[in-house]
This record gives sequence, structure tokens and C-alpha cells, in this order.
Amino acid sequence: RELDLSYSKLGDPERWVVLLCIIKKYKIFRLNNCYLTSASCEALSSFLSRNPSLIELNLDNNTIKDAGMRLICNVSKNQIQKMSSNNCYLTSTSCRDLSSFLSRNQSLTELNLSDNPIQDSGMSLICNCMMQPHWQNNKIHLNSCRFTSGCCEVLSSFMRRNWSLTDLNLSFNWIQDSGMSLICKADNDQIQILRLKSCSLTSGCCEALCSFLKQNQSLRELDLSSNEIEDSGLSEICKADNNQLQKLSSSNCYLTSICCEALSSFLSRNQSLTELNLSNNPIKDAGMSLICNVSNNQIQKLSLNSCRFTSGCCEVLSSFMRRNRSLTDLNLSFNQIQDSGMSLICKADNDQIQNLSSNNCYLTSICCEALSSFLSRNQSLTELNLSTNPIRDAGM
Repeated sequence: RELDLSYSKLGDPERWVVLLCIIKKYKIFRLNNCYLTSASCEALSSFLSRNPSLIELNLDNNTIKDAGMRLICNVSKNQIQKMSSNNCYLTSTSCRDLSSFLSRNQSLTELNLSDNPIQDSGMSLICNCMMQPHWQNNKIHLNSCRFTSGCCEVLSSFMRRNWSLTDLNLSFNWIQDSGMSLICKADNDQIQILRLKSCSLTSGCCEALCSFLKQNQSLRELDLSSNEIEDSGLSEICKADNNQLQKLSSSNCYLTSICCEALSSFLSRNQSLTELNLSNNPIKDAGMSLICNVSNNQIQKLSLNSCRFTSGCCEVLSSFMRRNRSLTDLNLSFNQIQDSGMSLICKADNDQIQNLSSNNCYLTSICCEALSSFLSRNQSLTELNLSTNPIRDAGM
């Protein structure tokens, strides 16, 4: 059974204690955003001791701090499989207690410590704990934990020993190229999801990352957004012979049209790719034309907002849409498509698109007749964004 008390004001100690006393046994307990503090955790610890059948606990966005986590971790007998303590004001101090808790818990498969400043020392404690033979963790989220490349050797060692790990989120940490190179040495070909958004990476780590991709044929999702990968880095990554990748995000990676030939070749070889995000990269018309000529008709979601292309590439984009009957989500926002470009796009005989975003594309009422015809033919469309375009009354 499941009990979800999320967003309830449970900060009153007396009310909290009474509530925990009358609650019967539950297997899933969600307490995110409940105004809990470290003072609430003694009663919570007692509740956990009385409910050893609990398998999922969510404490996100509560100020339980290190003192509260210490009380929670004192619970000796538990079967918790999923534990989330995102943004709980934890530091490395709580990681020793958490490590002890994890050592005793043979059932835990998912752990979320995101948005807690546990830093390198805390990461090292957690990773050393999770190297034990019994550890079967499948999913670990550590984004925004303020760690650096200094703990990446022990993290790599953990990845090498944990063959159950399939989902790893390291986003918003200062990993840098040196840390990424260490992580890529991990001989683990079971990881399916790897998120590295805003990790201070550059093209300097992309050779090691390419090698990691070649070895790991299980990888399905890779997020490199907001890193200075640049053209040379993405071109190196695109050498990877990995045809299982389904989602690739390279938003805001300082890419231009120069890397688009290598990317086009990668897309042609990888027929499994269904989602591609190139937003906030100035690939312009030349890059768009290369990507749209690719022979890949499995892409379902294509994000191209703020790519600085114009109506000049819209004919080839229309042709791509016509060939690709799998495309359901297309984001063209913040590009100078103009009326002539939108009119070309609307000629595409594609009735599978469900979400079309053309926010701030310099459109006027002139293109609205063509757009109206497109909407009439496409009965699958459920979302249309034309915001910040002066289409006025005539277009409406």
C-alpha cells in the first residue's frame, strides 16, 4: 500500500508524532515538501523501525540536515529499495551514517542524494560503501552534489564493481576532463542512462568518452548539455560505433555546422536514435541541411530551438519531415524561419506530428493559410506553440 503526504504541512512536532503513531503499515511512504526538520526524524526513525516492510521512502525538499539523517540511519531492520533525499541540506557529515545504513541494507536499488553539498569526501564514503559485494544499486542520482574530479577515481572503481548500475546522474558537478577520463576507464557495459549536464567538460575528454561509448553497447541515453564540447569533441564522440543509443542531448555545447557532417554520419549508422537535442547551438542553415539529409527515419523528437537557422534550410527540413513518419515532436523556436520557411514546412505530408513549437520564429499572418492547411491534414496534433509571433487578427 502507498501513503502520499507530499506537500502537507507536517512541521508541527506534536501533530507529526500523533500521525506516525496512528499510521498503519505501508510499503511506499512519500513525504516530499512536508516542512520536516531534524526534530521530526526521531519519530520517523521509530516509525521506520515498526515498519520493516517499507520499500520506498521519499524525503525530498525537507530540511532534515545531518542530524536528522543520523536518526533515520539508526534504523537497523529495513527492506527499503528506493530512497530519495533530494535537497535535504545534507553534507559530507551525514555520509558516514548513510554509509553504515547502506552497508546494512541489502535491498536498496535506487538512491537519490541530488542537491546536497556532500562534496568529494561524502562521495568517497558513499562509493566505498557501495563497492561491497552485496550492493545491487540500479539507479543513483548525484546531480548538484558539489563534488569535483577529486572523487572520480573512487567513483570509477565503484562503477567497475557494480554491474547492476544502469542509471547514473552526475549533472551539475565540477567533474572536468580529468574526472571524466577516470570515469570512462570504468569497465562497465551495463549503464543505460548517463547524464553529464553542466559538468565543466570540454573536447579534451571526448576521446575517452568515445572509447567508453564503444565499449558500452547498453547505453540508451546520453546527456552532454551545457558543456564546451565544441565541434572537435562531438566529431570525436560520433566516431563511436554504438548503434543502440536512443536519446542524445547536446544542447548548448558550442557546436557549429562544422561538426554536422560527422553527426549526420553517426545518425545514419544509428537507426535506434529517437530523440535528438541540438538546441542553443549555432549550426545555422548549413548544419541543418546536413542533418536533414540524413537517412534516419526513426527520430521521434527533434529539438532545434535557438540554432540560428533561417528559411534557407526549410525546404530540406520539409523533405526530412516528409520522409520521417516517426516524428511526433518538433521544436523550431527562436529561429528566423519567417513566413516563407513556415510555408515550406507546412507542405510536408506528415500527419503524425503531435507537438509543434514555433515560438518567436518571425512569423506573420502571411504564413497562416499554409499553417491552417497543415493543421487540417494533421489530425494527430495536440500541442501548437506560436507565441511571440505577430500573426495578429488576420492570422488568428
